[in-house]
Amino acid sequence: MLTLKSFFIFAILGILFMIKNPFHKRGFLRAQGIITDYEKEETDTGIVYYARVKFPLGEEEILFTDNTPLSKKPPLNKFVEVLYNKEDPQKAEIESNFSIIFPWLFILVSFLILIYNLMQIFIF
Repeated sequence: MLTLKSFFIFAILGILFMIKNPFHKRGFLRAQGIITDYEKEETDTGIVYYARVKFPLGEEEILFTDNTPLSKKPPLNKFVEVLYNKEDPQKAEIESNFSIIFPWLFILVSFLILIYNLMQIFIF
């Protein structure tokens, strides 16, 4: 049975993921980058790839390796949106819809649990 304790757990997890997620932090800026290469790594479950991305910042170009594991080789010369830390541009990542939506999924589930509990109280 879904309890109010579950509501609080999912809500707190959603808020924590939102706080930890660079997209939701202040100090991160957007830039247009291009995938120039990739790193290949063998794991117990198979081979994963990490995209190497280059983006311009003023007079210099910043090169970083995205930390999102990919099951397929990333397409070279593809333009991507990059989130980077204005204080330390090497701390960057490829912006993804998942990074934006993930925290909200936990918050949505928490409110669905709350609605379910309220329906159990007032309807039955």
